[in-house]
Amino acid sequence: MKQVSLILTLIAVSLELSYGQAYVPSNHRYTFKKANELYQGYAYKDALGLYEQLLAAKYDKPEVKLQIAECYRQLNNPRKAAFYYAEIISNNEVSEPIHNFYYASALYQIGQYEKAQEWLTTYQQKAPDDERVDKIVEAIKNYGDFFRDSSLYKITTLNINSQQSDFGPTFYQGGVVFASARKDAANLAKQKYKRDNSAFLDLYYSKIKADSTMGGVDRFNPHVNTKFHESSTTFYDNEQKVLFTRNNYFEKKILKSSSGDVNLKIFQAEKGADGNWINIKGLPFNSDEYSTGHPSITSDGKRIYFVSDMPGGYGASDLYYTDWENGTWSVPVNMGELINTKGSELFPFIYQDKYLYFASNGHLGMGGLDIYQVDLKTDEVVNLGYPVNTNFDDFALIREQSGHSGFFSSNRSGGKGNDDIYRFDHVFIDLEIVVIDSETNSPVPNAVLQLFEDGQMVKNLETDSSGNTHIKLAVSRDYQFKVKKDFCLTLDHDYSTKSKTPGDSDQLVLPLKKFVELTGMAVDAETKAVIPKAEISVVNEVSGEEQLKHSDEKGEFIVQLFPQERYSLVGKFEDKVDMILGYIPCFSDLEELTLELETKLLNVEDEQLSKIDDKAKTTLLGNGVRITGPIEIDNIYYEFDRWEITEEAETALDKIIDVMTENSTIKIELSSHTDARGSDSYNQDLSEKRAQSAVNYIVGRGIKSDRIVAKGYGESKLINQCTGDSTCSEEEHQQNRRTEFMVLEF
Repeated sequence: MKQVSLILTLIAVSLELSYGQAYVPSNHRYTFKKANELYQGYAYKDALGLYEQLLAAKYDKPEVKLQIAECYRQLNNPRKAAFYYAEIISNNEVSEPIHNFYYASALYQIGQYEKAQEWLTTYQQKAPDDERVDKIVEAIKNYGDFFRDSSLYKITTLNINSQQSDFGPTFYQGGVVFASARKDAANLAKQKYKRDNSAFLDLYYSKIKADSTMGGVDRFNPHVNTKFHESSTTFYDNEQKVLFTRNNYFEKKILKSSSGDVNLKIFQAEKGADGNWINIKGLPFNSDEYSTGHPSITSDGKRIYFVSDMPGGYGASDLYYTDWENGTWSVPVNMGELINTKGSELFPFIYQDKYLYFASNGHLGMGGLDIYQVDLKTDEVVNLGYPVNTNFDDFALIREQSGHSGFFSSNRSGGKGNDDIYRFDHVFIDLEIVVIDSETNSPVPNAVLQLFEDGQMVKNLETDSSGNTHIKLAVSRDYQFKVKKDFCLTLDHDYSTKSKTPGDSDQLVLPLKKFVELTGMAVDAETKAVIPKAEISVVNEVSGEEQLKHSDEKGEFIVQLFPQERYSLVGKFEDKVDMILGYIPCFSDLEELTLELETKLLNVEDEQLSKIDDKAKTTLLGNGVRITGPIEIDNIYYEFDRWEITEEAETALDKIIDVMTENSTIKIELSSHTDARGSDSYNQDLSEKRAQSAVNYIVGRGIKSDRIVAKGYGESKLINQCTGDSTCSEEEHQQNRRTEFMVLEF
C-alpha cells in the first residue's frame, strides 16, 4: 500500500514536492548522506533509489542494506523488506532490537509463520514488554480461526479502480465518494507526492447501479479538492454537510508544525444553493502540531469518531470521539486501551450507532492492517477474518444500512492498483437459536451449542440469560446442532440453508430433555470378575440414536438416558454377550442409576443375525433381540374400511412367527394404524380390529397368546401429511394403513 502507510497513519509529513531523483556523484559517503536526508524527509522512493545505486556500486555496507530494508518497510513491500532485514538482522553493529520485530512482521505478512515466530521470540527476549509479540504469536498458533467464516462473504473487485491508489469509500447520493491518486486531465500537471512519487489524492464519485456494479467516475466538487491531499469523507444532515480529511492547507496557505511538518486536519463544509460546498473550515480540536483525520459521524450528527496521533495516545495513531455540546465540538476522548493499541488504529466507520468498524495493525490479525468490529456496548473487538482480511493491508470498511453488503479497501494481490476498492456481499442468513426446557418451555441460559458441518465441529456457542444466541450460516449448506446443558441433552438437530436467500432471518427452537446418567458394571456371570474394555451399545428404540461405550479398567461405563424411554443395552466381550431391554424409570430427584450388567456365556458364532425386512434393524442374539425402533411389517396393508388379512400379509406375518419360534421368550406388541379418513373413534376401532386380526393369525400358528399384544392407534400416528381434509392420493393414504411390531421383553 503506497498511500495509507504515511498519509493515513497520520505521521507528520513535510510537503516538499518531488521533482525526480537527484544526480548521484561518485562520492559514496556523500550519496549515502543525501539518501539519509531524503529518508528523514519521508521521500522513501527517492532515498531507496540512491541506496540501491550504492549497493550496485559495491558500496554494500550493512547500514546501506538496513536502510533499504527500512525503505521497503515504509513503502509496504514486506517481501523485499524481509529479504534485506535477513541480510543485517544478526549484525550487532547496525541492527537494533526493533529490527527483529520488523523482520518477524514482514515474515508473518508473507506467510513464513514458523520463521516469524522464531524471530519474535528473539525480539521478546530483548523487549519483553511489547504486547504486539504475544498477539502475533497467538495469531500464528490459531491462524485457521481467521478462515472459519470464509464462506459468509462474496468479494468483488470494482471497475472504478485505477492503476494508482483508490481507497476510503463513503456512501453519498446513491453511490460512493472515494480518494484516488489516479491521473486525469485535472491533475496531470500536479506535483508528485514525494513519499512514493505518486500524485496527491483527490476525491471522486461513482454511482452504484441497480445491478450492484459501479457507474462512471467523476471528480468530486472542486471547492473541496485542492492541489494537496483530500480523503476520508463522511456526510450527514441529509447529506447537506460533510466532514473530510485534508493536509493542513487552508485558504491557499500551507500551515506547518513547529518542526516544519505539515499534518492532516478534519474540515467541515455545507452544501450551498448551487450544489457547491461552502463555509469550509477546520474543526476546533485540530492542531498544527498533530494530525486528525478519517471522520465518521453518528446518524444524529452529534458524535464524530476520528483518528489522531495527538499526545497522550497509546500508539502511532488512536481512535477518538467528540460530541456536539453547547454549539461546538467537545474536547476529544480517547476510546481506551481495549480498542487502541501500540500500533495504528485507522478508518473508523460507525454503523447504526451500535458497531464501530476500524482498521488496525496492533490487534490480533492476519498481517498488515486488518478490519475489526467493536460492539460499542461491550467494547468486544472481533477480527472479521478471511476473505475480508488477508495478510496484506485491509481497511476502510463501510456497510449499507441493511448490513448485507458494503465496500472496503485493500492492497491484496490480484488488484489493479496500489490500493483498490472491493465490494463485499453477505451470502449468509441470520439464525436465532432459542433453547428451552421441553417440559416447562422456559428458556435455558448458558446452554452450550456445537455447530457441525460434514461431521466437523466448526463453532461453539452459548445461550444468554434468555436462552438465546445468534449465528451466521452460509447459504446452500447442511449443518448439524448439538446442545448440552448440565443434565439436559438434545439429539443432533439437522438444519439446512439450501432453500434460504442471503439476508434471510430464521429462528430455531431447540427443546432440551432431561436425562439420567446410568452407571453400569460389566461383570463375568460365572466368576463375577469385572470385565474391562467390554463394548457397550445403548440404543434408544424410539429415536434410533445409539451410544457406543467401552467399560474402563474397573469394568464401569456411563451412559446418558432419557427417563421413561425404551432402550436396549448390549454388552460384548470376546465370547461373552448379554443384553438388557427395558424402560428407564423417571425419578424427579435422581441423577444417577447403577446397573450391574450380568454377562452370560455365549459363543459369538452362535449369534443369529436376521432381518425382518429392509426397515427392520433387528439383531437376534439367541437370548435376546436388539431393536432400534418400531419395525414396520412390509406388505401388511388393508383395503379401505377393511381389516381382513390378505395373502401378502400372511407371508409377512410368517416372518414374525419364525422370529418368535426361534426366540421362545420374547414378547411383542403388534400395532395397527389407519389413515385419517373417517372419525377418530371409528379409526381407533378399525385399527384395533386390524391389530387383533394379525394377532389371531399368529396365535393360530402356534404362538401363545400371552406373548403378543394387539394395539390399535387409529390415526394418531400418521407418517405423512395426509390429514382428513387433504388431497392426498390413494397410495399416500395407504402408507398410513400399516402394521408394526415392537419387542417388549424376552
